[in-house]
Amino acid sequence: LDALPTNRIAEAYLSRDGLAALVGTAQGGLATFEPFLDATASRGAAVSVSADSDGLSIAARSLLDPERADAAPGFFAAFEGFDPELPGDLAPDALAYLGLGEPSETADALLRQATARAPGIASGFTALVDRLQRDAGVNLESDLLPALAGEAAFSVVPRDKADTATGASLPGQTPPSTLAPGAAATPYLELLATDVDEDRVRDALARLQGPLARSLDPDLGAPVFDQEDIGDVRAQVLRLSPTAELTYAIFDDKLAAATDPAGVRRVIEDEGDGLA
Repeated sequence: LDALPTNRIAEAYLSRDGLAALVGTAQGGLATFEPFLDATASRGAAVSVSADSDGLSIAARSLLDPERADAAPGFFAAFEGFDPELPGDLAPDALAYLGLGEPSETADALLRQATARAPGIASGFTALVDRLQRDAGVNLESDLLPALAGEAAFSVVPRDKADTATGASLPGQTPPSTLAPGAAATPYLELLATDVDEDRVRDALARLQGPLARSLDPDLGAPVFDQEDIGDVRAQVLRLSPTAELTYAIFDDKLAAATDPAGVRRVIEDEGDGLA
């Protein structure tokens, strides 16, 4: 409890027995929170709700038994510590952010964790790897992930309402099409990665273009990747739906991808102050 924020307005405590009963089994009422509390290795956990001028915050603190934590590492043990630099390239109004150091090694560690603690996730990833190997000749584990050697950041970003209030033009469409006017209400997903092997990533993503386009709704027409020049950088654009365009670009040892071209354009043009 002493490790929780001091300005809390509510708190809850779970003993080791409480964690085992409520968190440590799939039938437990708080099983959803297991990755954050690590019931297998914890001697006790506390959760609090705090309030300030920006809203409400939830904090969790779990006291781990070192021997049990080494024997049965928790979910977040797969994430190595690192000093993040990519938040400086993210949108300042991002709604959510997940940062990873050394994506390839982290993905391997997460897969090992999932195999032991969430076999359904592991089997789903294996099925995806097999399908992409069959349909595109791309092995995610050997062709793409090892090419991402630096840092990766996933973020969810609200769209600029001014860009989508009347519908944004889609490049390469004949006749010209537009994003649905309601697209402004839909945030977009963005991925940034640094220290990438540009040739390797470009080749892998090029081979994935065909299977990805063929997987889309045929009512959208004949979906193909179009090219759009953003400054001196050539981006690849595929319309996924009336509210989403998958866009990616590889430049300066970086990979930028988003479900809205504005996300890639912002990174290329180095606009904004980044995430606080």
